[in-house]
Amino acid sequence: MLFEKHMNEKEEACCLDLEEKQKPTDREAQELIRKLCKTKCIDEFRNMPPDKHDNNIALLKANGLSIRQISRLTGISYGIA
Repeated sequence: MLFEKHMNEKEEACCLDLEEKQKPTDREAQELIRKLCKTKCIDEFRNMPPDKHDNNIALLKANGLSIRQISRLTGISYGIA
């Protein structure tokens, strides 16, 4: 009886709902790099001083770019990014 009552109760928990996040396309990521890092081209990103470079990588990661995508688009090795 207790089991039937429990099974007939309507559950309103939404813990199984997952929100899917889409990563930006490479074109969108390139625009983000130019906009957030204030560069005209990707080569300027590579030539930044290391401290500014690291801060910009953290900023890009916070805006949804993956390390692999940053590495692929900027030419910076995966281990450094």
